[in-house]
This record gives sequence, structure tokens and C-alpha cells, in this order.
Amino acid sequence: MLSILQFLNSLSNKFEVILICLDTENEIDDYFNDVLGEKKSKNLRIYTQTNTFFGIKSNKIFFFYNLKKIIKSYKEDILIYSRDLKQMRLALKSFRDFENVHFVFETHQILSENYMRNHEFKNSRKSRALEMYIYQNTNILVSITETLKKDIEDKFLNITKNHYVLPLGFNKKFMEVKPYKKVKYDLIYTGNFSSWKGLDILIHAIRILKFDYQINTQVLLVGASKQDKVNYENLARLLEVDDCVQIIRRVKHKEIYNLLKNAKIGVIPNKYEGDGMLYTNPLKLYEYLGAGLKIVVSKLPSIQSAVPSKLVFFATPEDPQDFANTIKKALECSDDGLIEKHNFSKNFTWESRARRFSEIINENFNY
Repeated sequence: MLSILQFLNSLSNKFEVILICLDTENEIDDYFNDVLGEKKSKNLRIYTQTNTFFGIKSNKIFFFYNLKKIIKSYKEDILIYSRDLKQMRLALKSFRDFENVHFVFETHQILSENYMRNHEFKNSRKSRALEMYIYQNTNILVSITETLKKDIEDKFLNITKNHYVLPLGFNKKFMEVKPYKKVKYDLIYTGNFSSWKGLDILIHAIRILKFDYQINTQVLLVGASKQDKVNYENLARLLEVDDCVQIIRRVKHKEIYNLLKNAKIGVIPNKYEGDGMLYTNPLKLYEYLGAGLKIVVSKLPSIQSAVPSKLVFFATPEDPQDFANTIKKALECSDDGLIEKHNFSKNFTWESRARRFSEIINENFNY
């Protein structure tokens, strides 16, 4: 919801946007106010549907019943936009013959490749057939990184010629963050604690800094589930750095602004596994940049294609020693490059993403 709602909210300033979902308009309003700390645009219309009727529960049946009602009520051009593979396949099969309906699919990964790496070959074959159908039949395909775009074009034949790179965005309020004169934390991480996010690598790097370099870095890790908090606190205790590492549960997004004010360096220690290698486009990368933090980040192709090396400190993924060395270098560096970071990051706000998306739509459909 975090990225989808912020993007649609910005996009609704350029187009009429209808979000079909199970949430009520009041619930969406509350999310904007309570979690994001902003208001929903009046141009973002919420169409609440039910997925249950007379005891029968089906997202597929009732979603498309409601979508068809909406489409039949419009004589103007309609753009169906989705990030869900199965949802887009059903939309293509149901509405492809409608002359006024066009399709945009946004992809964040090649799911069949992820299954293949995990040796789930049956799931990989099914997903590949699904992806092939969508990539070949959608009007516009949007990839979130240059490396993902290239990987799709290398692995799939005869995909749509209208294939674009459209990185994720961030809330421009991060550009208003002004750090405290005396910050509490040397490092901050915000996000989920999936294994491929590399938080274990970071904690091992903190141990090297403490015992090899006698540098007691204070680290705040934000976004843990209850079990994640226990697991990583146990790891920090085992490595004798529990006095350096503070872990807190998930917070509302609007609270992250104040947390970033209290830190010197934002860290992104992603591993090669999962979506890390070619597909990831972390929201936190743009948030850290917008807030003017120094950034220590894994040197992965997906991230290298997203940000100039002069704006970040790249470290070797899955290498605690190199992460420790790079963090030490960042701590000792006095040039924060705030102006360059702001100039770069302002091109990746949700408003900028909506503007680029509207250009893509106008190029193809003359909206």
C-alpha cells in the first residue's frame, strides 16, 4: 500500500484514477492521514468491492464483475494498470477486445527466475508461461530497474515494444528533513527484515568495527516483526554488540522523518539472493538521499544502475569486512554532498514518477 497509494495519489493530479479494492474510502483516508501524514487527493476515487456473496468468497469472480461494470460505464479510453500477474492475465483475456481499453503492467521481478533459483521448477514453468503471455500482450510494460528491463528482454521473446524503465519514488517530505546538531545514531536501517536484506551481514560488520577498529557505532534498525526482533537481538548479543544495536518494531511511515534526523548514515546491506541482484529498487535509497544522509549500500547491479557512485559508498554484498571498512570510510568522510543528493533525488519523488508515467501514456495513446 505504501508505494501504490502514494503513486496513485500523485497520478490522480494528471488523470482520473479509480482504485478498485476491498478497503473503504474512510479506511484509505485514515491510512493517508495516520500512516503517511498527508491527505488523499480528491481525484483519487475509491471503488470498494466485496469478495464475498452469499457465502461464496472469490477475489477473481467479484473483482472482474465490478471491473466490467466500470468499463461498460465509460465510452472514453480506459487504462487498466496492475502489478499483479494473475490479475493482469484475467484483465487481458476479459477486455482485450474492447477498443477503448489499454493495459499497463508494472513488474518488480521475474518471478519464474526467482522460483528457478530456489529449485521450484514446476512453479517456475507456470510463472514463465504467465509472464510470457503478459509481456507479449500488454500495451505497455514498465520495469523498475534498468537491469530488470534488460533481463526481461534477454529471457523473453517478442515482448511488447513499449517497454520502459520507471524507478520507484519517495515522498518529497524527506527532502525537508533537517538533521539534529547532535545525532544519536551513526547508522540507520528502515524496512523489512527479510533474509536477503542482509541485516545479519550488517551486525557482523558492527562487530568488526567494535573489536578490530575500536569504533562503537550506534545503530538503529527499524521495521522488525516480533520474531525478527528476537532473532536479531539474539545475534547482536551473541556477537557482543547488543550495546551498539537497537532494534524497534515497524513504525508509521510519517515517523521515519524524525528517525532519519537522528542518524548520520543510511545503510542498505542487501544480499545477492532474492530480488537483490537485478531487480530491487529500494524506496529507502531515495528516502536516504532525499534526507541528505550519507549512504552505505551493497554494490549490486540493480542499485548501481539506479544511483551514481559519487552519491553513495558502495560495499561488497555479503562481506562483513568490506561493509565495516566502508562504514568506517563514510564515518570519516566530511563531504556529505547534500546539494548533489537533493538535485538527484528530486527527480525521483512520486510527483516526478507520475509526470514521467503520464509522458509514457501520452506518447502511446495521445491522452
